[in-house]
Formats: sequence, C-alpha cells, structure tokens
Amino acid sequence: MNKHHSSFSPYPIQHELGKGGCSSIIHRKDNIGIRHEHLLQDSTPSRFYQATDKCFLFILSGELFLKSQHNEIHLKKNQGSWLPSTAITVATLLSPEVRLCIVTFSTYPKQTEKVTQFNKVSSGNITSIVEKSGVTIWPLYQGEEGVIAIHSYPAHYKETPYYHKHTDQYLLCLDGKMALSINKQAFKYCPDIGQYLPKMTRKAVFNPNNKSITVLSITTPYPEKGRVLAL
Repeated sequence: MNKHHSSFSPYPIQHELGKGGCSSIIHRKDNIGIRHEHLLQDSTPSRFYQATDKCFLFILSGELFLKSQHNEIHLKKNQGSWLPSTAITVATLLSPEVRLCIVTFSTYPKQTEKVTQFNKVSSGNITSIVEKSGVTIWPLYQGEEGVIAIHSYPAHYKETPYYHKHTDQYLLCLDGKMALSINKQAFKYCPDIGQYLPKMTRKAVFNPNNKSITVLSITTPYPEKGRVLAL
C-alpha cells in the first residue's frame, strides 16, 4: 500500500505525461477535481488545455507560459490563473521541469460567467488578511463554489482543533513541512501530495519549523461563517 493511502487522501490515480512526467488525480468528486501534473521540458515542451469546467492552474515549481486566442501570461512558482473556457490554452514550459496543481469546479458552470482571459493571482498582487493568531491569508479566489487561498503559518504555530459542518478542505504545503492532526490523532507530517479533508473532519495544523511556512488551501463550497471548535 502506498504511504499516502488513507480514508482522507486516497492513492493517486496516475498516468504518464511524456517520458518521466505524470498526471496524478488527488481527488475527484462531482463538485471538485484536484490533480497534480509533473512535466519535463525534454519530453513535453508544451501541452494543450481546454477548460470545459471552471479550471484554476497553480504553479508549484518551475515556470510556464500560457497562450490562448485572446491573450498570454507568464506564471512562476506560487502564481495561478483561471484557464479560459472559451478557447484552447497552449502551455509552454520555460524551465526544465514544472509541477502544477489544477483545480476544477464542476457544479456551477452554467451559473458562472465564462472565463475569457488569464488573470494572474499570487501573494504579490492580492491584499492579505492577518488574523489575530498571526496567520496571514491571501485569498486568490472567493466564490460560491469555493475559496482558493495561500496561508502563511508562523514558526511553531499550533492551531486549535476545529471542523466545518458543510465544507471540504484540501491542504498542500508549498515549502517546509506541515503537520496535521486528524480526528484526535497525533500530529503527522502532511503527505507531499497534500491532504483532502471532508466536511465534519476534526483537524488542526501545526508548523514544527523555526520559520514560517506557506500552504495552499482549497475549500468547497464557500465555507460557512465561523469554525466549530473541537476542544
């Protein structure tokens, strides 16, 4: 059994993308899909995307140049953009390898306006929110179907356990190491592929490092106001 296998983060479904590259389905349900892609410039110098659903592409490492019928954009690590739903996107690798996290929301395609152009978002061009706990949040996207954000946790920060009644959450550490406590279990390092946490899951984040860490957080649907603390 793969070390990442659990009831919360199942063994990824993988298929090859060129020699040495792969696509890994991290989570897939009717309302949301999350997958990682690892691309190598030597074998896959470019790739085509056609976003039939609302699709967000986030760079985990490397650099990528995106071009569509209407415009183009250059993305680096920890930057993201929605893919146009009205045209095919051509992605060209600008570094020897690129790692991506691709998020699709599938329950609201008829209720949301069609995406026509790229719109780069990152912690560098989004206004941050600083919580009383010291956690800094950059909301890359907020909509009815969910929230995509970057969280920065201070050194040795330990979260009070909580759960959401109606919201699922996916957490992926972008640098350093993040530990999670799930359903009263001891803190364990989060897998490299991230952790998907269904609604009603008791959870808490711990940063065991001597410096802050950044984490990609995806919640769906839009989280209800407030957390239910689970002391």
